[in-house]
Amino acid sequence: GMRGDYALLERIEAIKPDYIVLIIYKDFGQDAAVMTEDTISKIKVPIITIWGDLEAKQQRDIANTVRKYTWRNFGTASKEAVESMGFTYMHVPKDPRVFNNPNKERDIDVVFSGSYGLGREERQQALQYLLDNQVKLVVGGSEGRDHFTTEEYADRYKRAKISISFSKAHGISVVNARPFEAMLCGSMVLEQESKELAKLYTPYVDYVPWKDELDLLNKVRYYLSNESARQSIALSGHQKTQELYSAKTFWSRVFSV
Repeated sequence: GMRGDYALLERIEAIKPDYIVLIIYKDFGQDAAVMTEDTISKIKVPIITIWGDLEAKQQRDIANTVRKYTWRNFGTASKEAVESMGFTYMHVPKDPRVFNNPNKERDIDVVFSGSYGLGREERQQALQYLLDNQVKLVVGGSEGRDHFTTEEYADRYKRAKISISFSKAHGISVVNARPFEAMLCGSMVLEQESKELAKLYTPYVDYVPWKDELDLLNKVRYYLSNESARQSIALSGHQKTQELYSAKTFWSRVFSV
């Protein structure tokens, strides 16, 4: 029940970091784990912020409160939302020690790891449609339901032939971490049609977009039965992610902007 502010300032003084990376989703002091505005004003180390949901007004409001204390600000998910704040648009960096392709046997046909239902009924409906049509779908990892480690989460992508991704948040198109994670693990991504992912990758070359439940089902069936096409797209997505959207690329750009 104690606030963490003093421990944070004490730790900064002890290790004297060159930079601090701040990811914040709540207002200052909203709970014991979120520093107060008085605390951040005492930090004399350059602060880098990374924002994942600037398409949401609440997050934009928090960002506007925080920005006077920060050195550089970056955002993912929606290029338009990020740049409207004057921040730098970026991809989502993933740890290559965890998200990689060790060429495991791909014994999972289709996987979706993430939230469904609980306010994301569109996702649940699409996933249930696949199950009702005898697709061998592995689902899990939803907030409030089941949990597993990051390594277990990545392992599903390393074993999956196809990974499903959804692209809607707060009523607009976004690109979340899932395509980067799945591609790094060598799985072919079936992404809900989105103008955001198409800004970074080439449809039908690096990933495959889907429009509705029937289109999703047809594409799952097609690429499961056409291994060479699926492997070609998975390989292209994997290579492009390693070359253009790696963690190394992300941090190199952060310090060169």
